[in-house]
Amino acid sequence: MKEFKLPEEFIKNSRSLYVQSVRTATSIGLLVMQFNRFEHDLGEFLAVFMKRGNQEEYFENIAIMTAALSFGQKLDLLSALYLKRYHAQLAQCDIFRRIISQLSKFEEYRNALIHSRWGIHTFGDSEFKRFKPNIKGRKGLRQVAALADWRQIRRMCKEMQEFNCTEMFEIYRGCASYEAMSEETINKLSERLTARSNGPLQAAAA
Repeated sequence: MKEFKLPEEFIKNSRSLYVQSVRTATSIGLLVMQFNRFEHDLGEFLAVFMKRGNQEEYFENIAIMTAALSFGQKLDLLSALYLKRYHAQLAQCDIFRRIISQLSKFEEYRNALIHSRWGIHTFGDSEFKRFKPNIKGRKGLRQVAALADWRQIRRMCKEMQEFNCTEMFEIYRGCASYEAMSEETINKLSERLTARSNGPLQAAAA
């Protein structure tokens, strides 16, 4: 019986697709972990607004907030509490709203990736893609397809990490106690948020 061999081009193509799929999968995993950190932090921010008798109760409050509320609900509740506390600090409230808006965009990006199908369009294709069905706009079903770009996802992970270290820290400080932002901090955050408007998140959404 003659031995059957797959064409060399087919084998090479399969190996390339496998590498792309692994890189994309690990990048999405990093993105999910970073986003989950955002969600935990929002629960922590809300917990510091609540009176607690001891450290154990404090961590229980974080767990309650994380489990009971969606990401969007956490943003709504945090916004109501924060803006009420700092209602007289107009510039600070404006910065806060821009931070919350950015967090919403991170959530949209995360959801788009998580709820997409990843792979090839038809058997034998050489391009690894992301597929997302869309029925918004009353235009019927549209199948959005784009090349999988794991490097862009990694850039997003880096941006989210930096956001967590700077913008989220400033919000936490304002939640833990009444501490108005300095003019220097407001200017710094404004510059960062303006620069971010042309960053990988906007490029990914285009």
